[in-house]
Amino acid sequence: MNILRLTPHFYFPPGIVESWHVPLDPIGGMQTQIYRLSDALSQKSVKQTVLTIGMKGAPKSWNLNERVEIQAANIPMIPVRSKVRGTVGLNFYWGVGVIGRLAGSALKSLFSKKTRFDIIHSHCSGVAAPLIVGLFSKWIMRKPLVYTVHCCRMGTYEPMNKLDKLINRYIIKIEGICLSSADAVIVLTDRTKRLLINEYKKLSSKPIFVVPDMIAMDDFPGNVTEEKVQGFYKRFKIPEGKRVVGFAGRIAHEKGWNYLVEAIKLINTPNVHFLFCGDGNEREQLDEMIESLGLRDRVTVTGFISNDMVAVGISISDVMVIPSVHEELGSVLLEVASLKKPVIAAAVGGLTENIKDGYSGILVPSKSPAAIAEKLDCLLKDKETGKALGVNLYSEIKERFDQSKVMEKVFSCYEKIKGI
Repeated sequence: MNILRLTPHFYFPPGIVESWHVPLDPIGGMQTQIYRLSDALSQKSVKQTVLTIGMKGAPKSWNLNERVEIQAANIPMIPVRSKVRGTVGLNFYWGVGVIGRLAGSALKSLFSKKTRFDIIHSHCSGVAAPLIVGLFSKWIMRKPLVYTVHCCRMGTYEPMNKLDKLINRYIIKIEGICLSSADAVIVLTDRTKRLLINEYKKLSSKPIFVVPDMIAMDDFPGNVTEEKVQGFYKRFKIPEGKRVVGFAGRIAHEKGWNYLVEAIKLINTPNVHFLFCGDGNEREQLDEMIESLGLRDRVTVTGFISNDMVAVGISISDVMVIPSVHEELGSVLLEVASLKKPVIAAAVGGLTENIKDGYSGILVPSKSPAAIAEKLDCLLKDKETGKALGVNLYSEIKERFDQSKVMEKVFSCYEKIKGI
């Protein structure tokens, strides 16, 4: 089986690039998930070509392994900084580049009999480009098209500003047209499946598969060693002897980082340090907010770190917080679960499906610093409850999200789609 994977979001591991250039490039859990998916499917002898956004310092084409080739498909980008998307027009540059490559004579060798694709798989993050590019690709190549909805614009996404709110209605229409024109759709949660069927009536006759994010539950904790932990403390100058509250994700509007920063001022528990693992287009706002609230000595911001180092950051945290404004599923939850850490999360999107409040985690109202602070004080004072929450979360997530099981579901979807 040979898959053409279309996504502006893909994780570039150490060895391919040594650092991400945050002002220009999107980073986050979706990149890691698509990387894991591509790698896992290759173990089932699935060949894949991934057309994504190129990274400064990385080769234009590189191999994840012998069956997966990653290609930079975007046209040259004008480096105009955007507080919303990283680079102004980032997805546009990628979309134009992909469509141009698929339609141009320069790709004749790529689409020869030797490299004939069976399925086009486009990954959608709540913006229009992957939806439109997927549909154009289906028309150009005349191959079955499947979308994965990593962020549903109609049912999950919350607009970031007035302009975003204005164009939201048009992107919802594009989402409905494109998803309804696909041969199949993959969603991450039952919640999203119900929303899509109710809102986009033509989808009721299409195959919709519920396939969540994945994690190698027994492998991810293997990234944590005593040497790496000591190196992490030293590298980021984290004070010894203090409880640690962690955040891991993009420093961007949808991740709700600012509500956690506001909560820090309300915490009553002494000797607590706060760790932000990540970077993004709102990093400057984060630094400014920390300074303005006088929190510099209580907060560490790592900037972008590789996924194996994220595991170390989670491992040294006593409690993890996911204060997202919107979240389709929340792949960081899987990483937290694999390390059996207690989590406090905003009651949004897929987080409400995958956390049983009071049993496998704590849910709080979205955009509520006071609620975050209150629950943090409780868990920091009650270690036994936190430990139980972490163990319960591990048990629940392991059963449903382990990489081997999820990969088999995707492979089964491909086989069904190929036969359409």
